[in-house]
Amino acid sequence: VPRWYSPWKDIMIPGYIDRWRIDAMRRVNKPTDERGFLLVFHGNHPGTHKLYVEHKAQVRTAILEAFSGIRDCSVGGPVSDFFERMGRSHFCLVPRGSSAWTIHLYESFFFGCVPVILSDQLEVPFQSQVDWPALSIKWPADNIGPELLEHLRSIPLERIAEMKRKLEEAACYFDFSRGWGLRRPEDPSGWIRWSLESVALGEDCKFIMHGDASSRES
Repeated sequence: VPRWYSPWKDIMIPGYIDRWRIDAMRRVNKPTDERGFLLVFHGNHPGTHKLYVEHKAQVRTAILEAFSGIRDCSVGGPVSDFFERMGRSHFCLVPRGSSAWTIHLYESFFFGCVPVILSDQLEVPFQSQVDWPALSIKWPADNIGPELLEHLRSIPLERIAEMKRKLEEAACYFDFSRGWGLRRPEDPSGWIRWSLESVALGEDCKFIMHGDASSRES
């Protein structure tokens, strides 16, 4: 499989999620002890959309075959109560789509649903800032079945709650809708004003020194 992303020279920009969608996801984000689903995946697959046939996204078919009919697993095509199911699940399955990445990964931060990444070629962003092993699970895409189910069931609820907490703490790195940097209170437009030397900083994220931050307060 060709490798297009080269960490030494490329910058990865996560997918954008609208502000209204982020707010809606957070509203259905249930505490760990109120979540009734072990895992959830609902989305298009080769049986519903030809795009996933063309790009050989068979991992999505494998999910349906492995987990359909299991009481605490909710998998299938698109559903009207998608948000509610994601907000009530401990784990969100994140398979590849028409490419290695999918917006489902970044949505999981706002649903509070620990992502299980099922995309072998996916390179996650912000690896020096986000502790991905502490808040997600990377699983081989060709090993979807009883072993994955057993592994997820073996994780103690206390550990899941801790992963959820870290997931939500890191959500600020993927919320671009509120702007970056410090908003000037006298600016009635609500837009962030940039200077040439400004440093990108999610307004909820802990400040991490990169480059020249002298303009951060200006």
